[in-house]
Amino acid sequence: MAALGLGGDGKLFEETVNSDRIKKLLDPSPSATAGLKEKIQGMKHLIAMMAKGRDVSEFYADVVRNVVTKDVELKKLAYMFLSHYADHSAQCRELALMAVASYQKDMEQHNALVRGMALRVLCSIRVREIVPIQLIGAKKLMRDMSPYVRKVCTLALTKIYSLDPTVKEDLVDILDVLLNDKAVAVLSSAIAAYSDVCPDRPEVLHRHYRKLCTVVADLDEWAQITALNVLTRYARTQFTDPRRTLSDADKAALDAARAARSAKAKAKPARRAGFYSDDEDETDSAPEDFAATVEDDASSLDADHALLIRAAIPLLKSRNAGVVLAVAGVYHYLAPRSRAHAEMVGRGLVRAMRGHRETQYIVLTSIVKLAGEYPEMFNQFLQDFYVAASEPASVKFMKVDVLASLASSTNASLILHEFTRYVRDTDKAFVSHCIRAVSRVAAIVPDAGGRVLRGLMGLVKTENSDVVAESVVAIRQLLQQGGDLNESVVVDLARMLPGISNPTARAAIVWIVGEFQDKAGIAAMAPDTLRMLAKSFRAEDKEVKNQVLNLAVKLSLRQPESKPVALLCQYVLELCRYDLDYDLRDRARQLRALLGAATSADGAAAASGGKARAAAVVLVAKPAPQMQRASTGAGSTDHQFGSLSFMVGHTAAGYSPIVDWALEASSPDTRDPSKPRPVRARASATMGRAAESGSDSSSSEDSDSDSDSDSDSDSDSSGGGASSSEEGSESDSDSDSDDDANAGGASRAAAPGGSAAVDGEDDESESESD
Repeated sequence: MAALGLGGDGKLFEETVNSDRIKKLLDPSPSATAGLKEKIQGMKHLIAMMAKGRDVSEFYADVVRNVVTKDVELKKLAYMFLSHYADHSAQCRELALMAVASYQKDMEQHNALVRGMALRVLCSIRVREIVPIQLIGAKKLMRDMSPYVRKVCTLALTKIYSLDPTVKEDLVDILDVLLNDKAVAVLSSAIAAYSDVCPDRPEVLHRHYRKLCTVVADLDEWAQITALNVLTRYARTQFTDPRRTLSDADKAALDAARAARSAKAKAKPARRAGFYSDDEDETDSAPEDFAATVEDDASSLDADHALLIRAAIPLLKSRNAGVVLAVAGVYHYLAPRSRAHAEMVGRGLVRAMRGHRETQYIVLTSIVKLAGEYPEMFNQFLQDFYVAASEPASVKFMKVDVLASLASSTNASLILHEFTRYVRDTDKAFVSHCIRAVSRVAAIVPDAGGRVLRGLMGLVKTENSDVVAESVVAIRQLLQQGGDLNESVVVDLARMLPGISNPTARAAIVWIVGEFQDKAGIAAMAPDTLRMLAKSFRAEDKEVKNQVLNLAVKLSLRQPESKPVALLCQYVLELCRYDLDYDLRDRARQLRALLGAATSADGAAAASGGKARAAAVVLVAKPAPQMQRASTGAGSTDHQFGSLSFMVGHTAAGYSPIVDWALEASSPDTRDPSKPRPVRARASATMGRAAESGSDSSSSEDSDSDSDSDSDSDSDSSGGGASSSEEGSESDSDSDSDDDANAGGASRAAAPGGSAAVDGEDDESESESD
């Protein structure tokens, strides 16, 4: 492409223009030789350099002087540049103030693009003193006939709020009007603005809730994510938990409704999947089936609560994985538990998982959490979680976690057969992770314990020390689960002990031998095991020494008549007495005191009591370990499902935890669209506009009461944007125009030395306003 050259404006990315030439092209003085075409060409050079990442803020003053033009193309290019660099530096902010009056005048142009870009540039100036002017502009354009202008007005609310949070109530008034807009593009931005400006104000959403649930499928995919999150938080504050305990009457009614729906579904003829169908979506679990399921739950769901769930479920077919995750969040936090819900959400998440590696990782992190809590969601998609050799290690680990979580008596053999292939992998970290997953499967399905033990015993004989350690630890956990203990397993482990070098594995084997001495075969070989360990005691690792000490004391209590055992115990205690590790020395001193009490010469009764106390301390029954369904995964259990904090495992900036359920559901009348929003008491002198206090209060009341009719008439009118805005708020027109003129004078005073063209434009604006 570079060799052939780029045609049209594309060549601007290849050309290099010096600063003097650009300044000459942008010179607005009457004596300048550059005409309109040259100015446009100069602006295109600047936009091209800006797109390539070069800092061209030095031309900000030259661009500001070209804002005063009747050419739409030049004005558009200038506004693009000014918006980009409006908050670049203190100098740029001061220069931007020079053209504030021009921005205000352009907000009354007939061209919607010019009106919108003028407000965008005005609100991009990060100077707190002009917040009142920015608010006036937003109020003028919030009822503009162009959806583009109203969308820009919505986006401006977030900028104004970040600059001056004290004007929150004024912004909420504007946002309430924009949330009632009919244009989907405006609603998308309005929901995002609500999330930034007032996420803790559910009363703002009351009369818009049903409308948002209805149009959520029409929003753009990124706005759908925000909308679902906002509506989820709203529903948690307005409705009660549908999973609460129901009365017997409610349960009977719910079961009867489900039985009726099941009979109706069986009578309905099955449909064949379409030719282009890539899954079973054409035949199973259609959206209308879900709607029927929600109706079955009517005894426990508010009608508005069910409306949100019905509106969210079709979005599981979205191409955007973020939307699918947002719907899964709605299910996780709002929906009652049912098989129909679970299968639909599971199918959507599995489909979203078949994307890029980054998307796959994020979706799998969520699946690991859901599979641990609701395994029925993914039981029918077991093969989708089989590990491929080409997948990243992180994805492999999470798929293994999901497989272990989905284990049941019906699929345990399939999962174990799959794990048999994984333990032959060359990545030993992955093999160790699979071994931990196998132990969880055996804990979930006790009938598979024998097969798992045989497989783990084979892995103990491998050469990799990490694999051996994980295998021995897994065997120890399985033996602790109870059931019929196979003595040969413990005896074989004791015989393998001399050939195992990993400290963790050696410590686990010693613990097993000491814990299960109640079996005759184990009790017979335990003294010989202790003899070998005492011989190599000084060379053992710290954790192995602790277990050898415990084994010696346990043997002395279980076989008090054996003199060799007593001598070995005394020998080990003496070794521990002079060990370098102070924890081991303290432990040995404690156990020596217990054994001394157990063998007291004060009398048989005292010795019997001392032995009982020592046995109560050393030989106490150990509780079986609780095997979790998923032990790994990046997802955090302490943060909201689907959030960035959930992904990274710690609280990220801007995180808001999920709110608790309402103790009592709010009345459906509060969500009546015809009811006005309750207005909170405003803080005194929010913007310091004494001259506008009377007109603003009346206009806010008018906007609350007439918002529906005003937005409808504005959307259907064919007049100019500025005239429709002024007709919608006549009570503010005089004061706004006066403030515009005053603001223009203030901007000139703040930025002395402005060009003659800008000054002339300000004078013209003032005369028109007067």
